[in-house]
Amino acid sequence: MPRMIKAFSAIKACRLLFILAIGAFFSIASLSCSGSSNDSQSSQPSKIKAGDSAPQFTAVDYKGKPYRLEDFRGQKVLLVFYMGYFCGGCKQNLSDLAKSADELKREAAVLAISVDPPSESVKMNQLLNGAFTLISDPELKIIRDYDVEMANMASPMADDWYVIIDKDGQISTRVQDTLFGQHADRILSALKKT
Repeated sequence: MPRMIKAFSAIKACRLLFILAIGAFFSIASLSCSGSSNDSQSSQPSKIKAGDSAPQFTAVDYKGKPYRLEDFRGQKVLLVFYMGYFCGGCKQNLSDLAKSADELKREAAVLAISVDPPSESVKMNQLLNGAFTLISDPELKIIRDYDVEMANMASPMADDWYVIIDKDGQISTRVQDTLFGQHADRILSALKKT
């Protein structure tokens, strides 16, 4: 009988440790997904900065429609980089930003870019009620050209950044902002100054 009690206690202890480990995992995943700082500039030197010519790209949206950055020459462009549909924090950020979609789109073309393939972007488009053009970059070409790839991740993806491109195709603003959805007023202000 004492062995059974010890075995039962050991099983309970293992279950408790397992539950704690799972909780810790999801806490860490939540932090990396929703961010923990406001408007923080990356401490790594960037290969792209304000004043540079915006790297050109061609990519498709969730319907497979091609978009070329050069097609937007003569108007401002807001690029919003996010991890993907799997990220709860990204969904919240884009949903918050979508509340200001009409104002943002009066100032600039808005393209939200992630590693999601078009099939996943369909889900985000439905969540956002079509507020923004969602661009798929599963090969990370745009993400790497704009130097917004999240470092030290097992699966490469974009970090939370927004980039404003002026009418002449120059980068005017480039900000890492893990809570960009709450900062639509800052983004609008930067767009108006561009």
